[in-house]
Amino acid sequence: MEAAFIPFGELRDVHIPMDYRDNTNKGFAFVEFVDEYDADAAIENMDGAELFGKPLRVNATKGIKKGDKAKSVWSSEEYLQEAQSHFDQDQKNGGDAPEAPEALNPTH
Repeated sequence: MEAAFIPFGELRDVHIPMDYRDNTNKGFAFVEFVDEYDADAAIENMDGAELFGKPLRVNATKGIKKGDKAKSVWSSEEYLQEAQSHFDQDQKNGGDAPEAPEALNPTH
């Protein structure tokens, strides 16, 4: 996979997910370029091309960055500030926000 995409620019990472039960690849890969313009060129040129007799579908993904995939949503400062803002607004309105579902409310 790396050899197919390196002509378009410097690669940051190539990841080919494996099916460990069958010890085969899952039939797709993630290729991350250092430069966004190189990624765009790869998409434009490789989408629909064949590799080892199989057609490629190449597109951009919003994806989660490798270092962020294990982070919980509430570990970001932005999330905490937004949650605090909602809480403060609820308190100003008399605290009459709807109760959390039973599964999330340990007092029931």
